[in-house]
Amino acid sequence: MNNIKTIAKYSLWEAFFPYMKRKKAANLPENYFLRVIYFIFTYLFLSYMVYMIMNMVGMIFLGRENGDVHYFTYFGITMSLMIVIFYIPTIISNFFSDKKTEVYKTLPISQGELFVGKIIGNVISYVDFILFFIISLVVYTNHKGFDISVLVFGLINFLSLILIIYSLITFVILLLMRFTSVNRHKKLFKTLGYLLLFSVIGLAYALPLIRGENQIGQDPGQINKIFENFLGLKDIFFNAKFFGLAVGGDLKNKVIFSLVLFAISALILYLSYKFADKNYYKSLEEKSTQKTDKKQAKKNISFNQKSQVLAIFKRDIKNLFSNIVFLAGGIPMLIIFGFMGARMGKQFSDEMGSMAFFDSQTRFWVLVIGFLLSLLIWCNSNITSIALSREHTSFYLFQTLPIDPEKHYLARLLAGFFAFSVFNILLSLIFLYFVRFGISNAILFFLGLSLGSVLASAFGLSLGSKKIITNWNKPEELSKGGVINILYYFLSLIIVALLVGLGVFLTQIFAKNIFIAYAIMIIIMLAMTLFVNSRALNAYKKGFYDIND
Repeated sequence: MNNIKTIAKYSLWEAFFPYMKRKKAANLPENYFLRVIYFIFTYLFLSYMVYMIMNMVGMIFLGRENGDVHYFTYFGITMSLMIVIFYIPTIISNFFSDKKTEVYKTLPISQGELFVGKIIGNVISYVDFILFFIISLVVYTNHKGFDISVLVFGLINFLSLILIIYSLITFVILLLMRFTSVNRHKKLFKTLGYLLLFSVIGLAYALPLIRGENQIGQDPGQINKIFENFLGLKDIFFNAKFFGLAVGGDLKNKVIFSLVLFAISALILYLSYKFADKNYYKSLEEKSTQKTDKKQAKKNISFNQKSQVLAIFKRDIKNLFSNIVFLAGGIPMLIIFGFMGARMGKQFSDEMGSMAFFDSQTRFWVLVIGFLLSLLIWCNSNITSIALSREHTSFYLFQTLPIDPEKHYLARLLAGFFAFSVFNILLSLIFLYFVRFGISNAILFFLGLSLGSVLASAFGLSLGSKKIITNWNKPEELSKGGVINILYYFLSLIIVALLVGLGVFLTQIFAKNIFIAYAIMIIIMLAMTLFVNSRALNAYKKGFYDIND
């Protein structure tokens, strides 16, 4: 027990490393002030979402028969889903990383003690979930008044609620790691985890549009039905079902189901301890497969004068799509700005009518909006700004081989434009479906996105040439935010606002000769693109010196 307590204490301490000034964390700004701001806004947003959800649940269920049970069951399901959706990658990193467990193998502790100690320490560290529970109690008090028994039994059983789902997920992953070759496919599961996260983000922003399209959720009765159907998940998340009975039931149920939750928690920890004691370290070993030892003949990429553009283009595309982390900076922005823009376009279509999109001035703004939206999304995506850093230690090839800088730059520019175009097509289809502005406007919108993509690609390549990182260990290290990233984000917002203002001004000045205004705006956009491209090309011609190796 002393060893388990020691491991639990350190795991608890380790969970708070991202909040400490001298520690670094993947996907978080290195600047401590920006990191604090990031945490503040993250928890404010999550707290607001929890409050809105639980307030809706309270209005629907509290006051009904067994309403208190349903209310806290709903809270338990919400917390369990958050762990399943957002914390599986963290669990894999904390428990099944060779680097993080190697040091423990030299200590006089058993595998089971290490495994259970890490579970307890990580579960205790979920103080942010306690904040969400307090919010749910505040909502409950607002609807039904303060109840001391709800507070006491809620705090008593909260740890069991989290521990059951967390330890079950960890135990299942341990089984998979031990008896399958899944350990050889960590990248695949990381990719699936990111895709699940992107799906949740996309659903959150697409739902208002889908609801408006199908007229779902407009009737309060339909909203109640949706929330009631969600309670069907209590058969899967039995921990939430028992938590609801232990907190919202009568005194008898509170006591009985509190004991049930304690018993289940103890049983899962005991089984985890016994199994991990003989299998934890073995689960970290990569399993050999029955594949024949065929060495795949890799095509030697030749960097001669004829093939340089194509060779570097293929190499950059392959590097970009080799790990979803390299795309993780752009996809959420694409989802957020894409669906927000589509929603605004749909509102315009509903208010003005679809015929408004056939007006020449509206068509012009469709083109401009596509250009500006592309700037906002892709200038802040890091996709092209880390193109050179993605080469890792192989970047020495571009420092030593006789590669033409113009062809090098052109290849990188085409690779960025190609990657952006794939997503731009999807974005255009989303607007075409929801806004219903016609195929001709969809083509204009795509042209605007494409022009903005050229500018964004050039901007990213210019920015990436200033600092090239070749000593990274994990791709996540390249996606860390910083002061410069924040400044460039606000700069892009300012540029977009200025261009919108200039467009409005020109259309008013040249109201009688509106095509002059269109020509001036298009010339300005082309001039910006050519200027940034020339600056980026000059950076490639001068060579790369600021390299961290």
